[in-house]
Amino acid sequence: MIYMAQTTQFIVRIDKKLKMEAQKKAQDKLGIGLGTLTKLFLKSFTAKSEIVFYLGDKEFDEKLNELLKSENVKTALKKLGNSV
Repeated sequence: MIYMAQTTQFIVRIDKKLKMEAQKKAQDKLGIGLGTLTKLFLKSFTAKSEIVFYLGDKEFDEKLNELLKSENVKTALKKLGNSV
């Protein structure tokens, strides 16, 4: 018996500039298109129990730094410190 893979379409609306930059980077750095990159991300995302980001990405580093300085994180760390 021959099994055929079932596929579905996945449509995402994003900013045109972001799409163009992502297409260029995916092609220049990895030699693949956005469709392939998206499939790789989704396979990795569903296969792992945690979400991993590329450290060294300036924008990610800035957002992480901003998050770590937030009042929510400060409060959570204080609670954690008081519980041990």
